[in-house]
Amino acid sequence: MKKLLKLSMLSCGVTLGIMASSGAIAQGACTVDYASVNSWGNGAQIKTTITNTSAAKTSWELCWTYAGNDTIANLWDGVHTQTGKNVCVKNAGYNANLPANGSVSFGFIVNNPGTVPSSFTLNGVSCGGIATSSVPVVSSSSRSSTPTTSSRSSSSVANTTAARWLLDATNSTFNFVTVKKSTAGVETPESMTFSQLQGTVSSTGQATLTIPLASISTGNVIRDPRMQSLLFESAYLPSLHFTTQLDLAVIDAMAAGSTSVQSVTGNLVLHGIVKSVVFDALVVKHANNSVSFSPRRPIVINSVDFDLNAGVEALRAVAGLSTVGEKVPVYFKMFLNRDNPTNVPAISLATAPNAAISLSGTVSNATGAANLNWTDVSNNETGFLVRRKGADGRWMTTSNNAANTVSFIDSLTAAGSYDYKVISYADSIPATATGALTLVYA
Repeated sequence: MKKLLKLSMLSCGVTLGIMASSGAIAQGACTVDYASVNSWGNGAQIKTTITNTSAAKTSWELCWTYAGNDTIANLWDGVHTQTGKNVCVKNAGYNANLPANGSVSFGFIVNNPGTVPSSFTLNGVSCGGIATSSVPVVSSSSRSSTPTTSSRSSSSVANTTAARWLLDATNSTFNFVTVKKSTAGVETPESMTFSQLQGTVSSTGQATLTIPLASISTGNVIRDPRMQSLLFESAYLPSLHFTTQLDLAVIDAMAAGSTSVQSVTGNLVLHGIVKSVVFDALVVKHANNSVSFSPRRPIVINSVDFDLNAGVEALRAVAGLSTVGEKVPVYFKMFLNRDNPTNVPAISLATAPNAAISLSGTVSNATGAANLNWTDVSNNETGFLVRRKGADGRWMTTSNNAANTVSFIDSLTAAGSYDYKVISYADSIPATATGALTLVYA
């Protein structure tokens, strides 16, 4: 139900700095929409949509060549290879079929983003045309470590859309502590963090913190990818978001060097779940243009609240541990700067799709096949998460279905009662899950 954004014709008098933010279009064997979802000075999150304008395909591979030093750091809904400037992305196991006039999407994090690829090939056949994109072209002199989701260059963003405060990612810190117990009974606490933090506060006080989950940094190169795939499922839910409303008048009125305690209420978006979080924050006005926020007490995040406890159990099993704690205390100190000379826009998150409705299903006691069906009433979803809860009481993702999907067949191997729910999502922003459907395999 996705609609490919069309690129408007630009008059000769329009400068590069105010190019329209429509998706990239390349014509021929396919059309390609290469669009920026999020961007910051040395990185960007890209969503690429292929529409097949030729014969149906049972597998696909999209290739292109970068002009600069762009490097893909993490990709989902596909399998990529990169040799120098040359990139090819093949289908994942679940999205290989690409019918005539059908579409498929994948996303990735790119480091050192430069100019947009000028041509693409699909299964070796040129897509033709010239691709333009919503990825901002930022000169080295105007790059910033602060993220922007706008498709316009920062010099062209109107002051009404520019962020009022920008996150100082260099000085900000974010940590959480996990405790693991070995089979010998030895408990070990470990502090973990993320290497990328992005945040803005709009002129109306809307504050948004975005953390790319692929930037998890545990101090263990084996554990990092395990947490990406087994816990966060960052291949298709790439980001954590926290949003809240700040009273800018109160912050502006604080004298330099003063402190205050403010109650903060916001929404934490993680792993396809949205939960309210309330805490008291210590606010320090370091200077007229610098302020920091930190919780007065650690914020305890329960993995059960975000359907993450099945991932915690998977990490425990693969590491051969006795237990891994399912609750973690979170500590942070976020520094905000009011200086925004290049008018970096405030982060704007994707709109949550409409929730799937009318979930129903049957199970075959002969084969263990659980047939699920639902109604898709959204036109902007990235996909659908199908989650199952069994006897262990943990919700686990059994399938990440493509957009427009309305059915799924699960293969049950053990008798018992199972609950299912379906969550539609756009990028990392979920809709409310369907009500749980119970199926009994006898």
